[in-house]
Amino acid sequence: FGLAADAHNTMIASGAQNALATILSSLFEAGDRIAVDTYTYPNFISLANQLYLQLVPIESDAGGMRADCLKNACALQKIKGVYMMPAGGNPTNIAFSEGRKEEIAEVIREWDLIAIEDDNYAALLEERYCPLTLKAPEQCIYVSGLSKPLCPGLRIAYLYLPEAYVGTLEQGMFSQNLKISSLNMEIAAEMIRSGLAWKIIEEKRNAAVARNEIYASYFPGGNLRPESYYQWLELPPELTGRLCEVELAERGVSVFGAERFLVGNQGKANAVRIATSSAKNDAQFREGLEILKNFIEKRDRPPVFIV
Repeated sequence: FGLAADAHNTMIASGAQNALATILSSLFEAGDRIAVDTYTYPNFISLANQLYLQLVPIESDAGGMRADCLKNACALQKIKGVYMMPAGGNPTNIAFSEGRKEEIAEVIREWDLIAIEDDNYAALLEERYCPLTLKAPEQCIYVSGLSKPLCPGLRIAYLYLPEAYVGTLEQGMFSQNLKISSLNMEIAAEMIRSGLAWKIIEEKRNAAVARNEIYASYFPGGNLRPESYYQWLELPPELTGRLCEVELAERGVSVFGAERFLVGNQGKANAVRIATSSAKNDAQFREGLEILKNFIEKRDRPPVFIV
């Protein structure tokens, strides 16, 4: 990804979730405020809650997290850090434009924020990803996990660290884990050295694209990300994500409602995240999409009154 990583400023964690837990527990204290997208990764929300950290939602548009909103939040509140998925947010799939990365990096430098860039599924992108970290390397921690692009059971993530955080995070990682699995580290390294990793990534990317083509045939339009493992579907105004989630579960279909990802009370709840790569096969996936589509269309019809 173009980062000047070496043995000193690179750290290995037992997966991205372990990396995030170590960062939050090492660099933040209870009561600290961290800026996040209005819809953000639910496991990050649960981590913050567990550590008594306050999450401050920042509005996004088509270009990603809005720099002006982040700057305003920093001016009005004591924001210590910012958590981002510029390669494509979970759950919305909104990716930062290059211009937006520059703008956000400027705010990070101006307010001396501890920035966490979770690359999410960046390795799966057809076009090589340019990290926001390159634009603010003194403040940004870059986290790149292998469980999504390679294998869920391979709990290995790599961290690129600014010099200021190396010592603190080394101690934090030791306290959290004592030791990362040497076997997992060697398996990951060999997969990368041999080129097997890139073959697996290509196959998984192609499979994701094929699944998302099926999804698009049922729900065309919207912010479709062809390489993503999930899609964000906006619902009719009267249908909440939680209601959709509960009623579809009774029909054998699992989706995640917007409420799971929502930080604060300003975002809309009429949306669901569809996992396009979880079904066992295309037939099962089409069946689930058919049930979802019929459910939404039935709910969307105006009520009929009999007098």
